[in-house]
Amino acid sequence: MKKLGDGLRSFLRSVGLDWVEEYMRVKEAVDAVLRSYRGLEFHHYRDGVLILKFENLHALTELYYRRNQIADAINAILGRRLVREVKFISRSQAEGR
Repeated sequence: MKKLGDGLRSFLRSVGLDWVEEYMRVKEAVDAVLRSYRGLEFHHYRDGVLILKFENLHALTELYYRRNQIADAINAILGRRLVREVKFISRSQAEGR
């Protein structure tokens, strides 16, 4: 990902959207890590909490135990500990069903 320019970064900060750059960096790292996990997708990230959508309820137990491994892999790509917690949501919950 290209870094945001100083002008754009200042603008985002001035309008209260300074979290956007962090969100974009986390999203990109998540996409890279999740290539290894079938049926798991990025849903949302905010303030250190990453929410991932899953398709297969049977895989949820394994994913739950791997949540720290997933966070560590993402943080390794980012070069710092931005993701502190990983939560899971079903696809139907994400779609409001």
